[in-house]
Amino acid sequence: MGFYSGKFAAFIGLDWANDKHDVCIQIGLNGHRTFQVIQHTPEALDEWLMELHRLIIDVARIRWS
Repeated sequence: MGFYSGKFAAFIGLDWANDKHDVCIQIGLNGHRTFQVIQHTPEALDEWLMELHRLIIDVARIRWS
């Protein structure tokens, strides 16, 4: 049995630090990963989370339509 159970839309790795945060995102099981650096400000984190939310919603629409 594999790690993926089909319940996750994305896998996210986050390296939390004082000045910036390194992020790795993998959508589903395709193996394609994107890497980002997010500044340690409330505005930057809010913008990144909203962007991530939109991305997951778009993927869900395509996958389950």
